[in-house]
Amino acid sequence: FMWAPDCAYNPENQTYYFYFPHPANAANWNSTWRVGVATSKYPNKEFRVRGYIEGMPPEIDPCVFIDEDGQPYIYNGGGGKCYGGKLRKDDWTKLDGEVKPMTGLSDFHEATWIHKYNGKYYLSYADNNPGANRLRYATSDSPLGPWRSGGVLVDSRGVVPNQDGSKLQATNAAHNTHGSLQEINGQWYVFYHR
Repeated sequence: FMWAPDCAYNPENQTYYFYFPHPANAANWNSTWRVGVATSKYPNKEFRVRGYIEGMPPEIDPCVFIDEDGQPYIYNGGGGKCYGGKLRKDDWTKLDGEVKPMTGLSDFHEATWIHKYNGKYYLSYADNNPGANRLRYATSDSPLGPWRSGGVLVDSRGVVPNQDGSKLQATNAAHNTHGSLQEINGQWYVFYHR
């Protein structure tokens, strides 16, 4: 049941935090989702479960975003609902206040990802396109919205639109498109699965 987890590194305590969706009741899993967290000093081993993030809505696909000031944010969502809130700076296993619905998203389905570029926040996500989700995005001046729809980043055929409207190489269609965007050595990349 560890669908679509996320992991973040806290340099303050040199700890990796692994966030994962998990049902509180395996017999009734679809309505009892919780966001669990495990920690380790290593990115790939020795994780220990610390419990659930109390106060998170019963949804899937957690995402953690660390802003430039070191403030961690957590998001989750599914079935058309997306939520976000702050984590405590001194304890990334606890919320700092309440989470709230993310507004302004067009056709949200699941798989939230947040990144920041040129002072703007970007929330990308899988939409409800029939047959194969597309990777959409929205922008905001705040990590908690409100959001403005930006359109489709990766369409249902795996085609990435260029700035000039032309298309990059297509891949085979599939059921869903979960993705993330990351800057590596000055170049931005979109990573996604089909």
